[in-house]
Amino acid sequence: MTAYRPCFVVPNYNHAHKFEQFVGAMREYEMPIIVVNDGSDIVTTSLLKSIDVKFDDVMVLHASKNGGKGSAVKKGIRYSQELGFTHVLQIDADGQHDLEDTRTFIALSKKHPEAVICGYPIYDESVMWGRFLARYLTHVLVWLETLSFNIRDSMCGFRIYPVGTMVELFDQCHVGDRMDYDVEVLVRLYWRSIEIISHAT
Repeated sequence: MTAYRPCFVVPNYNHAHKFEQFVGAMREYEMPIIVVNDGSDIVTTSLLKSIDVKFDDVMVLHASKNGGKGSAVKKGIRYSQELGFTHVLQIDADGQHDLEDTRTFIALSKKHPEAVICGYPIYDESVMWGRFLARYLTHVLVWLETLSFNIRDSMCGFRIYPVGTMVELFDQCHVGDRMDYDVEVLVRLYWRSIEIISHAT
């Protein structure tokens, strides 16, 4: 049985503000970090190049032009397979996700290594109604596509994937290259009977 080897995959498009501090916080979890520079501007690209040199456990891939979040995540996952990682923890570069959930997600993934562990946010009364409604409408469409309520939140970018399962999916069908990726990939995985475990973040 292959040993469990996780890493972070972080798509980055023009997120320079406090990103080095965010990388520092991720490094505390002692998991290698793959950052995919998705054709960012000069300021962000320069920062990412300096981070690549500064930290041995951070690897930065540079795309010559912006291909979209999905394209960046797919590049990161394929690269993780080349390096021998078994699982990737996808996280957004803007710091919106709570890194303290990392250990819980990893523990769940180790217990269910063939599953996708997917975060879902809990909103309070302060959430903007328009944002909440847009997310809810997307969830309804996903529930119709899957005829199931198993996918609690298809838009949250904090999730763990088994690398082999993902590369096989990418090789066999096209998955959206832009913001449609997060939603579409979960639907396609569900159609393939891949277990999706939702956990509040």
